[in-house]
This record gives sequence, C-alpha cells and structure tokens, in this order.
Amino acid sequence: MNQHKIYRVLRLLQMLQEKPRTVMGMARYLGTSERTAYRYLKLFEKLDYIVQRDNYYKYFIEKK
Repeated sequence: MNQHKIYRVLRLLQMLQEKPRTVMGMARYLGTSERTAYRYLKLFEKLDYIVQRDNYYKYFIEKK
C-alpha cells in the first residue's frame, strides 16, 4: 500500500468518526470509486472498528 492510499484510509477513518457519510460522499471526497469506499469500510471492520449505517444509508464509526 503506498502512502497516498494510507492517507486516504486514515482520512476516511477520521471523517467517519466525526459524522455519518454516504458512500457516494466518501468516494467523491477521497477521489475514488464507490467500490473502493466499500473496500475501505470492509478494511475497518477487519481491523475491529465498529462500522454502522443509519436509516439514511450513512456510515459512521463509533469512537472506542
């Protein structure tokens, strides 16, 4: 994983801890596809973060 990808993953982690975001919004902000945004969400789950989705299809990560 190169530094640019690591930066995007860390930035997304920070974003999702601040407030819920849609997959489309995540992808647009990070300059990636929606598929990549979903992959990042799966990565967070593998790292034992609690990724949740609200009734408006916005994802967020609970702070531990």
